[in-house]
Amino acid sequence: MKKYVYILIALLLSACNQSDSDNSVLLNIRATGEIDLVPDMASVTVNISCIYKDIAASNECARKNIDTLFALFDKHKISKDDYHSSRVNLEKSYSWRNNSNIFDGYRSSSTIGVEFKDIEVMGQVITKMMGMKNAEVSGLNYSHSKIDALTNDAYLKALGNAGKLAEDFRQELKGESVRVLEVSNIDNKFRTSVSKGFLKREAVSNFSDAAPAIQINPGMLKLVKDVYVLYSVEFTDKKK
Repeated sequence: MKKYVYILIALLLSACNQSDSDNSVLLNIRATGEIDLVPDMASVTVNISCIYKDIAASNECARKNIDTLFALFDKHKISKDDYHSSRVNLEKSYSWRNNSNIFDGYRSSSTIGVEFKDIEVMGQVITKMMGMKNAEVSGLNYSHSKIDALTNDAYLKALGNAGKLAEDFRQELKGESVRVLEVSNIDNKFRTSVSKGFLKREAVSNFSDAAPAIQINPGMLKLVKDVYVLYSVEFTDKKK
């Protein structure tokens, strides 16, 4: 008789697949691995914006502010490879006043991205940047210099958690052994054919809102990774 088992892990109810043999039960398990870490890197975006009625004055203002920023980075020994700027953009600027669109002047703007490999230096630099009249700091993202290795650790921790749960079910079902049929970091509903090994490893470059697997807490980052594992619980005699 074909067997089905349903497993609830965290908030996921995962249905079992039908086995190829009457002597086995297939278990679909989703498990999570979490790593707590203190960030040692960060990046920010600096927006430079100058508005003048004269185009040349507007452009000169933007370029001077960019030069000031680069000098600040050099002073704090930030490598030139760790910051970059966009070209200076020029556009007309208007504001709505007295029921009319009033021309304010020409806006020259540029965006500078900078990565800090020293959190303490970042605090000093950001303090000075925020004091600049024509500069606005935004998009603070924390990261870690060993994020790839830590991501692997989180996946391995998740895999270990899945294995422990599979063993618990084997004992509960009085199975003879349990073996892995498929392992993935993507919920692909699992094929019935045997396929071992991870799918393409997911790399996380920063801890922003755009990375849903990452949760940010004050002073601490929680790196969370899931694995989906298909196990086969084997029985010596046919289960009734």
